Amino acid sequence: MTQPHHPHGHQPHSKAYRHLWRIALLPFRILALLVLLAVLTAGLGAVALKFLVTSDQLRAVLAAQLQDVLQRPVQIRDVHVMWLQGIRVNGLRVLEAPGFPGPELLSSEIAVAKYRWRSLLHKRLDFTEVRLIAPRIDLVRRQDGEWNIAGLLKPRERKVQLPFPVSLAADVIAVENAELRVRDLPRRRDVTVKGFNLQVRDFNEAKPFSFTSSFGTDSDLGGRRVTVKTQVRGSTNLASFEWPKAWLEAERVRISVDGEVVTASGRVRGFTAPQFEVKLRLPRLTSEKLGRYHPVAPGIVIPPMALSVRGNMPEPGRIVLQSLDAVAEPLRLRASGTLRLGPNAAYRLTASMPAAGFEHINALWAGWAKRRFAGTAEGGFTVSGTLGTGERPVIERLSLKLRDFATVLSPDARLSGADLTVAGSRNLDELQVVAARGRLVAYTNAFADIDLAMRVAGGDLDVQRLGLTWSGSHVKLKGRIERLSSPKSVQVQGSVDKLALQEAINAATAVVQQIRASHPPGQATPASDGKWSRIFKYSIPKTFPATSGDIKIGEVIHPNFNTVNLDLTWNLQGIATGLNQASGRIRAGFGPGRVTNIPELEKANKFLRAIFLPFVYMQKLRNSTNLSIGTMYPKTLDFTRIYGQYGLQNGVVDIGAFHVDSGQLVAFANGNMDFPKERVNLHVLTRLTTSRDPLPEYLTDEKGRPSIGFFVKDDLNRPSIEIEVRKMSAHAIEDALEQALKKGQ
Repeated sequence: MTQPHHPHGHQPHSKAYRHLWRIALLPFRILALLVLLAVLTAGLGAVALKFLVTSDQLRAVLAAQLQDVLQRPVQIRDVHVMWLQGIRVNGLRVLEAPGFPGPELLSSEIAVAKYRWRSLLHKRLDFTEVRLIAPRIDLVRRQDGEWNIAGLLKPRERKVQLPFPVSLAADVIAVENAELRVRDLPRRRDVTVKGFNLQVRDFNEAKPFSFTSSFGTDSDLGGRRVTVKTQVRGSTNLASFEWPKAWLEAERVRISVDGEVVTASGRVRGFTAPQFEVKLRLPRLTSEKLGRYHPVAPGIVIPPMALSVRGNMPEPGRIVLQSLDAVAEPLRLRASGTLRLGPNAAYRLTASMPAAGFEHINALWAGWAKRRFAGTAEGGFTVSGTLGTGERPVIERLSLKLRDFATVLSPDARLSGADLTVAGSRNLDELQVVAARGRLVAYTNAFADIDLAMRVAGGDLDVQRLGLTWSGSHVKLKGRIERLSSPKSVQVQGSVDKLALQEAINAATAVVQQIRASHPPGQATPASDGKWSRIFKYSIPKTFPATSGDIKIGEVIHPNFNTVNLDLTWNLQGIATGLNQASGRIRAGFGPGRVTNIPELEKANKFLRAIFLPFVYMQKLRNSTNLSIGTMYPKTLDFTRIYGQYGLQNGVVDIGAFHVDSGQLVAFANGNMDFPKERVNLHVLTRLTTSRDPLPEYLTDEKGRPSIGFFVKDDLNRPSIEIEVRKMSAHAIEDALEQALKKGQ
């Protein structure tokens, strides 16, 4: 086949290639043309700007514009219009306002501003980019609490008349590698931030625009250098300098403190009385991390936490915290309060915590492990104080609810299954505690079914009610302790349905022994040589507050003694080891009841021996005479009433009256027992209703009834017995009791 002939010898496909090549080069040609036009327009713009205004005029225009915005004198050394860079300002200085220390608010050796050349055709100067290179910015708060930039946050009318319009609404306004110094004179703080960068895009006085910022600082915290790096991205609206309408929003804030990262976001609305919202996310914190900056207890572990803060500043120097929510799942805390800044900086904070299990609360600090807290807790508090003084916060109010609560109070005491409500005020000088239930084990004694309401006020403790079950006894008490921190006096009133007396004595003795073992006395206890009086007086604690009370017991049970309707009233002072300074009065009455195996009663307990001493001495008669007195006194005694009335002065017990009324015998005793000197002097009168053997004349009264009077003398531990060899009158016991009761009124 014959091929077609093409002039010049070109093939058809080569033209197509050239056509495609021209199309491909078109964007590059357009780009080159645009670059050429940009260079030409920039040059024409520079020429036009130089044509419109001289360098001196331009310097005056810029200085006037900045002075109007910053409300301070502005100095510019010189201004150059450059071919491509725009306007270069050298030696920019913004002087400080009167009344503030320091010569300058801002200084920058180099500032570069690019402008829109098209606006020059309309005799306007509009900037596209403004950059401050390595400026120095000095922020100061003087002693009256006012910052040197406070004047910038006040709306004002423009008063400067310019030769032609100038707009600072540049596409980009940037501060590069600035040195920012912040001086807080009232708090004596001086912090310098180096490498501060700020870039603002599409700056407009009336519309929102965006910004980014970053800076780092090295600070001395707890004697350690701390590096903090911060990055911020956000937007703001100056609202044509109508500051009540202005706002700022930080979309993302990233703060790095020695590698630990905190992220945040927030917004501020209204610059004259700003309203703000801030959200923070904190990393996991431990004692090791916190201890880098300030000494803290070991074992602290705070899980990652989210904080949300909302508030406002209704007036300069006063911040109202409307809400602060802290969440470290599953723990939550909500707070509100106020903060006052300035020379008299102070705060007040109210917080509340919803119910949370102690297994999560215990995890915050290992130091709580020994207390073994269990159950749930919820509550709130209000604290206030001053800033920068080192003073402890004042607890204005505290409320706490503990449910199914358990804890180890001490090595010898544990509380479990308790429902507690605590309310406090005035730095806990006033405290109200209510326990609806619970069980306390202390010194091997178990107290169950606790029902408690008590109040601390003015340093004193008032127990409105205390109900509990102990060793089968149901106890109901109320009382008062004056000067709780170092008890001055103890007052008790109450009732017990029944009391196992020997168990109570054993329990009390065990508690005293354990307390004495854990708090050994400063000097050795004198040897007792087995003497009961010495054992008794040195078993008393070293110090004991004055005490008074009235206790009623429905039934008393003891292996050798049973009775009902026990009524005990006392008022004692100066109780201490040795009983040398003890004084006061005791009254005790009980019956009907029974005393069994009276000789064993003497041996059973030293405490009982002191109470029933006159009655016990009656039994000693069987060892002091060959008469038939041994058969006069029964080993078992059913009595109607036994009553004792005792006075105490400097350790000497004055037995004003000890009376036994029984179908078998009637007895009365009075005299004294001197515990410091361990001496006794008692006069005992006794009369039996019947006798199995005939008796000598002097052992009967005027009516022939078996009667005897005797004296108990000398050594309190081994007394001597002296019998009265004379006939007793028919009414001797009744008359002695009547006189004693009158004397004791």
